[in-house]
Amino acid sequence: MSRSCCSAHRCSSISCPGCAWRYSRHIAREILAYEPRHLFAMTIERSAPGPGDFGQWRKAIHNAASYQRRRYRRWRGVGIWGWHTGADIRGLVALDPIGATEFTLAFRRHGEVHLRLIRDEDVRVEVYRAVQSIPATWADHRSGRYQSLKIAIVPMTTAKSSTPTIPAQVIEPLPMILF
Repeated sequence: MSRSCCSAHRCSSISCPGCAWRYSRHIAREILAYEPRHLFAMTIERSAPGPGDFGQWRKAIHNAASYQRRRYRRWRGVGIWGWHTGADIRGLVALDPIGATEFTLAFRRHGEVHLRLIRDEDVRVEVYRAVQSIPATWADHRSGRYQSLKIAIVPMTTAKSSTPTIPAQVIEPLPMILF
């Protein structure tokens, strides 16, 4: 006998609206922590996908983003969060340093890319829509909750030094007076 989802027992299933809404809050906070200025709802449609080849497709998209990051420094601020829905990838993309056209041109070989500008207030709703578009039969038979159906390429941030920088000039020690 299965128990219903409540505050004492969470099922953590995509088919459960409450758990999916809770998960979308967590992901929305993660996305907004990078303080993106240009957020887009993203859909990448593929011509003939299957449930078994999503892993290869995810690697190809990750490799394309990594290649662009190595080639162009401004691509390091791009972030992609998406979920496989069976026929496409739905999710969000943060395009702060680049334009939507440049992103579309870089990923067009992986499928048809559709972008729609969204506001910061709508991030959680868009994540929820993307997660809810995953077929429940796929999500219930996978391990690791959403991980086998998710792609996340977070923006690279520059590490800030915690030690203060020392000026280049040398400071002479004070003389010692001996008695």
